[in-house]
Amino acid sequence: MLDVISTAQLLAAPGQQGVVSDMTLPNGSGAMAISRLVKALPGQVIVIQERNEPLWGSDAALSMTLSATTGFVVLILGFAFHWQSTRAREGDLINDAVRGRIDTALNRGRCGLWDWDLSRGRIFWSQSMFTMLGLDSRTTSSPSAKSTRW
Repeated sequence: MLDVISTAQLLAAPGQQGVVSDMTLPNGSGAMAISRLVKALPGQVIVIQERNEPLWGSDAALSMTLSATTGFVVLILGFAFHWQSTRAREGDLINDAVRGRIDTALNRGRCGLWDWDLSRGRIFWSQSMFTMLGLDSRTTSSPSAKSTRW
């Protein structure tokens, strides 16, 4: 609520008729004042509006903007994660199908497939290689052991 302002302050603050003037209220806050002459009555009307801090300059607006921006970024990241995980799942399904076809072709052709990783000293055998040689398939972490990773 506005503090009471004296008549002398009201008449002196606005200046000319119809001109918006800046003034300071007794409580220290800024205000705008305008006066209008009322022709039908002997007198004038003075309107005083206290200046409020604009919405975007307040701490609440800043917090709201930051929260909305953060929420939007989290939403975009969630969408990107979901999209990428769907693509990875589809890639895994394609990989499993291709691997199944290769295993079927190797088994029916009575062939074996192996890969020698020279840098790590490991040999990777396909399941059909173990079957063809009459060995049990095994997965071992020792460098010299055969692994079924194909």
